[in-house]
Amino acid sequence: MKILFVLLIFNGLLTSAQDTPKTLRRLSREQKETITAMILDGKYLVEAGNTGDTDLILPLRSYLTTRSADSFNKRQAVMALAKLGDQRAQQQIVCAFYGDDKIAMQDAAERDLPYVGGWFAIRLYRYLLSPEADKRFWKAKKPESSDIGYVSPAVWALMQLPKVVPNPPLAPLDPGASDARRVPAQEGKVWLDWIREHETSLQQLTPTG
Repeated sequence: MKILFVLLIFNGLLTSAQDTPKTLRRLSREQKETITAMILDGKYLVEAGNTGDTDLILPLRSYLTTRSADSFNKRQAVMALAKLGDQRAQQQIVCAFYGDDKIAMQDAAERDLPYVGGWFAIRLYRYLLSPEADKRFWKAKKPESSDIGYVSPAVWALMQLPKVVPNPPLAPLDPGASDARRVPAQEGKVWLDWIREHETSLQQLTPTG
C-alpha cells in the first residue's frame, strides 16, 4: 500500500528530466514523511529529485551517510540532490568535467546533466563546446583495458542540449548517423550564439547552480 501511495505521489508531481519546474514544489506533510522513509531505505531517489521539493535534501544527505548506501544508489542520491539545488552535490558533478577521467566526464555529460537540467546543465554543456574542454578530455586517462571509441565532448553537448533547453534551435545530434549536412563544429557555433542570445531567460531555469 505504501509503495502504491508513493507511486501516486510521483505520478502527480514529478516532472520529466527535460522539463524543469519554474517554481519549487512543496509536498504535503504526509507525502513528505512517506517519501522520506523510502529515501532512507534507498528507494525512489531519482524520483525524489524530480519532485522539486527542497525539503527532501536533508533525507537525501542523510542517506548518503548510511552504511547500506552502495555506489549506484549514492550516485542517484547525488543526482537528486543536484537537481534540488544542493551545491555540494552540484560541485561533485562539476568536478567530473575538470578531472582526469574520460569515463567520469562522459558519464556526467550523458547521464547526470540531462537529468539535473536547468542553467546548471546548460552552462556545463556550453563549457563542453569550448576548445579547453576538448583539450582537457583528450589528455584525460582512460581505463587500460578499455577499447571504447571516444568522441569529442562537443558531440555530447550537441546530443544532450536539446533535451535541457526550451525550444532548442537544433535537434539532437546523432553521431552514428551519416548526414553530411550536420557538421558538429558549425552546430557548436549555432548553440553558443543561441545560448548567448537567450542567456537571460536560460539563467532562470532551475537548478541554476
